[in-house]
Amino acid sequence: MDGPVPVKDLLLVGGGHAHALVIRRFAMKPLPGVRLTLISRDPLTPYSGMLPGLVAGHYTFDETHIDLVRLCRRAGVRFIAADVCGLDPQQKTIQLRDRPEISYDLLSLDTGSAPDTQSVAGAAEHSTPVKPVSRFFARWQSLLKRLEQDPSEAPAIAVVGSGAGGFELLMAMQHALARHAGKRPQLHWLIRGREPLNGYPARVRRQALTLAQQAAIQIHSGFDVASVGPRHVHSHQGDTLQVDEVIWCTGATGPQWLQNTGLALCDKGFLAVDEHLRSLSNPAIFAAGDVATQVSQPRPKAGVFAVRAGPYLYENLLRSLTARPLKRFRPQKDFLSILATGPRHAIAAKGAFSVSGKLIWRWKDRIDRRFMARFDPASLPDSMHAGGKTTTDPALLQDAPREQSPYRCAGCGAKVAADILMDSLSRLPGYNRAGAEDAVLLELPGQALVQTVDQLRAICDDPWLFARIATQHALSDLHASLAKPHSAMAMITLPYASEALQARDLMQVMQGVVGVLQSNDCRLIGGHSSEMPVLSIGLSINGIPGARHYDKSGLRPGDKLILSKPIGTGVLLAGDMRALTHGADLHKAFAVMQTGNGEAAGILAAAGASAMTDVTGFGLLGHLGEMLDAAGLSADIGKDALPVLDGADALFAAGIHSSLQAMNARNAARLGIDSTQLSAVCAGRLFDPQTSGGLLAGIAADAAEECLAALQAAGYPEAAVIGEVRHAQPGEPRVRLLT
Repeated sequence: MDGPVPVKDLLLVGGGHAHALVIRRFAMKPLPGVRLTLISRDPLTPYSGMLPGLVAGHYTFDETHIDLVRLCRRAGVRFIAADVCGLDPQQKTIQLRDRPEISYDLLSLDTGSAPDTQSVAGAAEHSTPVKPVSRFFARWQSLLKRLEQDPSEAPAIAVVGSGAGGFELLMAMQHALARHAGKRPQLHWLIRGREPLNGYPARVRRQALTLAQQAAIQIHSGFDVASVGPRHVHSHQGDTLQVDEVIWCTGATGPQWLQNTGLALCDKGFLAVDEHLRSLSNPAIFAAGDVATQVSQPRPKAGVFAVRAGPYLYENLLRSLTARPLKRFRPQKDFLSILATGPRHAIAAKGAFSVSGKLIWRWKDRIDRRFMARFDPASLPDSMHAGGKTTTDPALLQDAPREQSPYRCAGCGAKVAADILMDSLSRLPGYNRAGAEDAVLLELPGQALVQTVDQLRAICDDPWLFARIATQHALSDLHASLAKPHSAMAMITLPYASEALQARDLMQVMQGVVGVLQSNDCRLIGGHSSEMPVLSIGLSINGIPGARHYDKSGLRPGDKLILSKPIGTGVLLAGDMRALTHGADLHKAFAVMQTGNGEAAGILAAAGASAMTDVTGFGLLGHLGEMLDAAGLSADIGKDALPVLDGADALFAAGIHSSLQAMNARNAARLGIDSTQLSAVCAGRLFDPQTSGGLLAGIAADAAEECLAALQAAGYPEAAVIGEVRHAQPGEPRVRLLT
């Protein structure tokens, strides 16, 4: 084992600016013995300073979002994608929606604020809050697409909010809508008082009004919103405005789940913290950003304060863990504010001073891009090689393709190569390769039993998520044979850590394993545990044979080959090890890996499948080859028909691949494929090892279309017909790749 044993859990909840800076500093200067974990509902977090530029069309989505998954991977920080719904300060646990709670020793909150849509009737039902940004931006993109499809549409859009956020958003929207080819949508600015931008110099307030008027935005001063309906906004003054869309950019509260924690809160439900950013009522909880209010020095809810608080938060978290005096955070009274005005133009204000122009925009753009560059994973040290680890001399690796990369894949990409495995097994007395199956039917006196076994090394930092994937992966062989799962034994190896941390991890793992087993009517009846450098889960599962026991043989000429899930998990996990896989792509893949194959197997069997197997570590071509060998047949595969997970092809094209892929490619020659002549993308699709992959089955041609529709309706939306089985012909490749 490398490095000290973790003894304390430092838990960050929320992916705000302050926490992003804490993670970056932890990457540069970790604290030995501390395990840092980030919990965030979304794998990407927006940088608020660039949101107006994103809406206006000046930036791409990726340019304005910090990829928390890649950042955490590079920094050696555990990332858990989950939605927080509660906190128990006495038990030191965080409650998460639809999954087990997580314990901590020290907690930090940076979740941001929540839109206050409850204080106005109908606002929650009939308006679109700007936060969370992901939902608002999806709604905005949908509106733009609708306008492109119907240029005659000219919806009326109201923005509620007289602060800087409302002004910037309005101007950005108007700039984007100016490119609309048809009728111009009408924007309305609903201002509660007589003037917007309270707290800004009078000159800036006047300039904002003038710019809005020049942009043909309808300004409604003194419009105090009383209620929001499906197509209208009503004011306390008795005015009614007919609109098609309402954007809510005013009022903020603390997260609702903070209300029931017993912690000291300020007005609007924000966590009350002291000058050290520590909760006034609980010394084990810190907070920064919009979720908290520093009671001794309250400041507006602005991103600049979260950015300034980040270094102090990092320092005080580490000092708290090591029982050292904390540092005071004194937020500045006056701060520079730069307001984007739609085009590449901005207004800068500090105190009574203000200036505007295109140069101010360029200045803001440089500041924002420089801030975002700090979170580029390439700018951080690689946590995998920290601590003076050495690599093997390249001269020793010429004949060892798997050793050429220091990154050794986990999941099913950690399998022993197929040819090595078969060669070793063939030397054993009495071994029958033709009868080898992943799920074996055992004929016992008076009964029959189907048995399978599987083991995976952790593919992610979330033990509960990994346990669910590992269990679905282990059950897959039973599903492919159409056996009903009955009982399971588990082998769990936990990473070296203190007893308290191991107890927490074991509970997460077992809840993940048992949850999936129970959903498959399968009982956990025992097992064994041990500790090693990394988490791994092994399962031996017993099943009751179905009406028919499926194996890899049985394919018929003319069968259509149906694949139930997309491929690409191997390369996405390999990219994640290098902090190259986009967080959103990785978590879509995790969702696919958590989807069990039981229902798919039932649909394929009902359609009269001739043979069935699951696609796992040996890749699509490896498992197809096993089926063809067992039946003595050949097949045609459509290279472009293969369903692929988002982001996988881009990684293939960039030369990224699983450490098992090169060994899988060695099997191509026996099927008549010259792997050296394949493009990187094609080779990746064929040889990429899958963890919790889909089922591959042969279906009669006249039943394939109906079977495919049933799979897609049942939760396998990317199921596809990928090829056709044919008779083997002398001199022809066993597998032909068609375009």
